[in-house]
Amino acid sequence: MEIADSKFIKNINRAIILEEIIKNEPVSRSDLAKITGLNKVTISSQISDLLDEKLLIEKKSENSPGTSGGKKPILLFLNKKCAYSLGLELKKDSISSVLTNLNGEITQKEAFSVKKTSPEFIADKIEEIFKYYTKSIKNSKFGIIGLSVGVHGKIDKNNIIIECNNLKWKNINLKKMLQKKFPDLNINIKNNNYFSVLAEKSFYDIPNDPFIFLNMSAGIGMGIVIDNNILLGVNGLSGEAGHVSIELNGRKCYCGRRGCWETYACENAFFKDLKELKKKNISYDKFSKMLDNNEIDEEITALLADYENYIYSGLLSIINIFDPKLILIYNRILNIYPALVKNLKKKIYKYNKIEASIELSELKEDSCCLGACISNILGFLNINFLKLKK
Repeated sequence: MEIADSKFIKNINRAIILEEIIKNEPVSRSDLAKITGLNKVTISSQISDLLDEKLLIEKKSENSPGTSGGKKPILLFLNKKCAYSLGLELKKDSISSVLTNLNGEITQKEAFSVKKTSPEFIADKIEEIFKYYTKSIKNSKFGIIGLSVGVHGKIDKNNIIIECNNLKWKNINLKKMLQKKFPDLNINIKNNNYFSVLAEKSFYDIPNDPFIFLNMSAGIGMGIVIDNNILLGVNGLSGEAGHVSIELNGRKCYCGRRGCWETYACENAFFKDLKELKKKNISYDKFSKMLDNNEIDEEITALLADYENYIYSGLLSIINIFDPKLILIYNRILNIYPALVKNLKKKIYKYNKIEASIELSELKEDSCCLGACISNILGFLNINFLKLKK
């Protein structure tokens, strides 16, 4: 029992030390002792092990003198090139990918087109992507230490894809298929919004108050953080905010119901309405140029006003339920038309007397893949938090 307890405590101390090194690097052993409250013997022993494992590197300080005016301190850094992490996001006709080092810094990213959407084809394509990235990191001690895949749809706690509308999948065990290809690799399959909110949580200095991440692109998905934990729900299916009804007997949704929020307020819904209004396709890039050149007529202005109201309708429900400190949104229309965000804040305060902090995601389209990479790193290092550097 004492041996088990000793090992447990050692693992906890190791995690504390690694988290603080990542958060504060470069940092000396003496500073680590002050920050963590651990004694110098424990710090010295743990650092020795981490150096032997090549997870840390040490360098003499070039500028800072020692605390007693003597030798310059030896500073510790995470050996960020010793391991890499691969995160993917499955989309309708492509697979987005991000490769990070052990510090969560993006080293490569690329989108790969897919011609078929069968589970077998996608699994083979993922294997191809994995091998593509492996070639570029041959000198890394640990190589790629994990593969996590974000899927737009319902994923249960066993990593089973219950439903993925954009790929027309139901009850697919993609993890099992990939594990056969990579039997020794840590593989994780989750809803894309889970990974996105994990990335946002790691990027922003957000306190323990509740905060929400909304992906309002192809549909509307939500990531929820309460007490610094990501809310999954009993069955791992939380966050389907796009299927909250905002209009009785409204537009038909692929889920079979009518009036779902995402049929009105996601990017795709806006451009569908714009196409019907102007009787032609107008791409995001074209619409962005129209805004830049002040080519927005009264019809489009009215459409934008309706779009603002659609977003507000669902947003108000979320605020009333969760009372979040912060709402982060990924929506390219809001990025290029910031007046909408300003108006949303005014409406929320006018009718609810709440100073809602509504911000646009700085991570944008990378959030899912980056969060997938972070998930791999947390598991590999056995730590609870990874602070991304801005």
